Amino acid sequence: MTLFFYCHVFLVGLFSIFCWFPIQAAIQRIVPQIIRKIPHDPSAFTQGLAIANNELYESTGLYGYSRLRVVDLKNGDVLSSFSLPATFFAEGLAILDQEVIQLTWREQQALIYQRKPLQLLSKLFYAGEGWGLCREKNTVWMSDGTSTLTQRDPKTFQVLHTLTVKLNGYPLINLNDLECANNFIYANIWGKDEIVKIDVMTGEVIAIIDASYLLTPTEKKQRKPDHVLNGIAFHPTTQTFYVTGKNWPWIFEVKF
Repeated sequence: MTLFFYCHVFLVGLFSIFCWFPIQAAIQRIVPQIIRKIPHDPSAFTQGLAIANNELYESTGLYGYSRLRVVDLKNGDVLSSFSLPATFFAEGLAILDQEVIQLTWREQQALIYQRKPLQLLSKLFYAGEGWGLCREKNTVWMSDGTSTLTQRDPKTFQVLHTLTVKLNGYPLINLNDLECANNFIYANIWGKDEIVKIDVMTGEVIAIIDASYLLTPTEKKQRKPDHVLNGIAFHPTTQTFYVTGKNWPWIFEVKF
């Protein structure tokens, strides 16, 4: 057999391999640029963040300690606070005009608040667990710890659409707090110091934000296993993000 024959067989085999295993597009990895650090209440088990009119709204969890708080973006001071009953474990939140929607973990209730003054107005109900929430135009996206995001009507909480989030073609579970910004969804991954950027049309992860450098090595050693990265808010005026974690000492203003 000639050298030409062996080269031909090799090239055909190589072509077959590439056809059988399609090349995945490289996913961008981003290290956030820290703009500034804001003091954060280290007793706050942060579940979600959202921004409106230059004020930061924070949902904190745990039974007996769940709160909805308004935080001063300049210095981290708590401007107002609402305490939930001890039987409620608060989760993510979203702001809709003059109202705030706050999820609960296993209570299957979305709590609707008036923003100013902060007071509970009503409740909506849903099936399953509530984790993260963000507003996209006149709808909200909700996570439940799985790979599925659910788009809902914020007035009724009726399901409008579902989206499976995939990383390199495989479902990505443990989606936690959410933020909708510039036609993308950003999601914390529970247990990891990472935020994923999701294409809202396809559900594909197109970038991973590596937030493992936000805390100093000493601060990371001092945190407990459940003191994980959680909480994302986008400021449309500055085009910056605010991120923190459960019981973290800082809220970080960053650029991705």
